[in-house]
Amino acid sequence: MSNINKQSYAFTALTPIIAGQTDGMVHLAALRAVLAGFDRPDASPFKQLPGTHFARFTVLEDVPQLGLPTDADVLQSKYLMLEADFDGTRDVWLDALRTRTADAVTAVYRHCLGFPGVHDAAAFRAYFAKCQLETTLDFSPFDGDTLPAVQRALDTQRRFVGFVHAMQGRSAEQLQAEFRRFLAEHASPAARAGARS
Repeated sequence: MSNINKQSYAFTALTPIIAGQTDGMVHLAALRAVLAGFDRPDASPFKQLPGTHFARFTVLEDVPQLGLPTDADVLQSKYLMLEADFDGTRDVWLDALRTRTADAVTAVYRHCLGFPGVHDAAAFRAYFAKCQLETTLDFSPFDGDTLPAVQRALDTQRRFVGFVHAMQGRSAEQLQAEFRRFLAEHASPAARAGARS
């Protein structure tokens, strides 16, 4: 299945936004206001979902005309696109989305046609499965690595940059000793086990 790349899953769902307004609320404008609230530091609901490499919402209002000889595509609706890449299976991630971010998901998807709410797990999964697009080309930047492994690697990279700056002007002997210390402190558990055997 093209949505799966080793342990990670590439998920895309396209859901139609309710046209017009209900009780004076214009759904597209209200949805944009909810999404804008996620731009604040630490406001993203996706931070609450373990194993999520990235996730984002995009509002699609139109498809650009690519010029001749292509035909113009006209969308029948405005759409909300959810894209995510995460470790594990789709249904486990959707269950976490439903239970850990219930208020945020409700605030977003109440503006989309057919959203069943968050109380019925089977209906919630079925809704997103129906709206899912198959991923034909996954651009996962971390081929086969879990989110914790990627985070450890990025942390080591940041620390190494700091180490390089701190070592400017040191003698070769000092640099070699400090580099060995750095390696011992930051080697992966597997590498440390290999060094002991």
